[in-house]
Amino acid sequence: MRRIEAALAPLGLTPREYNVMTCISIGQDTSQQDLSRTLGLYAPRLVGLIDELQDKKLVSRKRSESDRRRYVLSVTKAAKQLLARADLVVSELDDELFGCMSIQENTKFRTLLRRVLAAKESNALRSGRK
Repeated sequence: MRRIEAALAPLGLTPREYNVMTCISIGQDTSQQDLSRTLGLYAPRLVGLIDELQDKKLVSRKRSESDRRRYVLSVTKAAKQLLARADLVVSELDDELFGCMSIQENTKFRTLLRRVLAAKESNALRSGRK
């Protein structure tokens, strides 16, 4: 985690911001609620993060045309340019850290890691530590 934080810092991004913007950029009509579920982030924390990204002019919110209670998120042109640079940084780090694994090993590792992170998030939600 420290390596990815250090790699993204010169771009002015945290790993969480990078993940949020990446998910928004690949989704269509992504809502805050959808994003919260996808990333396993506690909704109020996500709202604060979206507020920060909006202040940085990297994410925009607009009311859904089909459901006025829902906000749809999108990344800005500046965010797309920043994400392109960040993707290169992350890809280089990914190759450095996981290049020694076969595709099958890498897939298994990431599956197990997602399971561990989901369990951690679930435990934190149950204990109110979010």
